[in-house]
Amino acid sequence: MSIILVDPTASSQTTTFEIAARPIGSEHTVVALLDNGKPNAGRILQGVQESLENVLTWSFGVERFVKPHASRIVPTHLVDQIVRRCHFAIVGVGD
Repeated sequence: MSIILVDPTASSQTTTFEIAARPIGSEHTVVALLDNGKPNAGRILQGVQESLENVLTWSFGVERFVKPHASRIVPTHLVDQIVRRCHFAIVGVGD
């Protein structure tokens, strides 16, 4: 399965990425919760985490990340950490 990513900060060029083959549903699943730096994003992500805990039938770990500034893109070093340590990411948009 592949996804198409459209970068709204660039030209209309699209890039296609292949989803990494990572097993989901084992005790080794790690979710990245990325706070986008806006007010209440952390509270929204806390609710998402609680919902996941109530819905998923397997145990999982959570790694929390925070963008340093809401109006900037996610720094490369932060993306690299998420990619290395997590199976998937959920971004919390606040306000």
